[in-house]
Amino acid sequence: MPLTTKFAPPERATDEELKKQITLIRKKSFTKKFLDAIPLFVTVLNKYRQFVFVNKTFLIFAGVEKEEEVLGLRPGEAVNCIHAHENEAGCGTTEFCRYCGAVNSILEAQKGKANEKECLITQTNHNVLDLLVWSAPFQVEDEQFVIFAIRDIQHEKRRRALERIFFHDVLNTAGSLRGFSTLLQEAEDEEEIKEYGRFIYEVTDKLIEEIQAQKDLLAAENDDLQVQERDISTTDLLNEIKNQFKEQQIALGKKIVIDPESVRTLFISDKVLVRRIISNLLKNALEAINTGETVTMGVNLTDEGVDFYVHNPGYMPLEVQTQVFNRSFSTKGVNRGLGTYSVRLLTEKYLKGKAYFETDKQKGTTFHVVFPYNNKSEE
Repeated sequence: MPLTTKFAPPERATDEELKKQITLIRKKSFTKKFLDAIPLFVTVLNKYRQFVFVNKTFLIFAGVEKEEEVLGLRPGEAVNCIHAHENEAGCGTTEFCRYCGAVNSILEAQKGKANEKECLITQTNHNVLDLLVWSAPFQVEDEQFVIFAIRDIQHEKRRRALERIFFHDVLNTAGSLRGFSTLLQEAEDEEEIKEYGRFIYEVTDKLIEEIQAQKDLLAAENDDLQVQERDISTTDLLNEIKNQFKEQQIALGKKIVIDPESVRTLFISDKVLVRRIISNLLKNALEAINTGETVTMGVNLTDEGVDFYVHNPGYMPLEVQTQVFNRSFSTKGVNRGLGTYSVRLLTEKYLKGKAYFETDKQKGTTFHVVFPYNNKSEE
């Protein structure tokens, strides 16, 4: 059967073609020595987007010793992109690839235009690569190639995200804390003093939670996060989260409902992380709806485990669907989008669960996080 694609051409070079192209590049000894000396990840691609040359720096980046291990592969296949093998035709041929900076850069270069683009790749081990890629057309004898160079910009992206958090979110929360403190100093009525004291406690608690969430996210990305398991009551947890949000600014004029069919049971996991995951989903759902609309939370038991879900009446277009779990992707502006990214990272890498969503123009959008049940039940 012919290969199919939802984006880039699916065809590949025959073994004979590939060998000929690799030999052609290797004959240019000066080019090879020059590219091997460059500290960037530099490669050469044929018209089928397959590697016919990779420099030594790229081999280290890809975690392989010999170039033969990656020659003939496409970029996503060489770095273990989670979408590289979803379609039989491989890297560049899925719906997700439509929004990939790497494949779009290569296709643009094949049309004769040198360019640079940012590219975010989630690997099969849940690591995320933030890359800046350059592509330029390149001809050797009668063969057309693309020079494809890559730079890791992960630390720059992390720095921007942290700046956004500490210069925006945390600063706003600290501003609220100062405002309530001022009101407390001016209050004379005992009831007012108690009320402002309660507000100050809640805002302080939120500030600590925001800082701890980022600390845990950095630890998770660096494989340093420690999971603390304990018994968790499903419905008690949902009620805690609902009560935490119902008085917040983000929920004003909106309804938070717990599905009355929710299953009450105990399971074993890290309560802090599970609560943070579901809170992120609730926050995103509240941001997605209008005043007067409702977000519904609930929990079921399935064959896979304890299934928490958060539903809102909105619909996610395809472009959002394909990128929603990517780090730094957000519909709310640049350098945001850590919420759903951390949901998948914490759920799948640390709590051994599963994160996914369903979206429909009539039924709305439901995010699910499923955690192992561990056979604990509540009387």
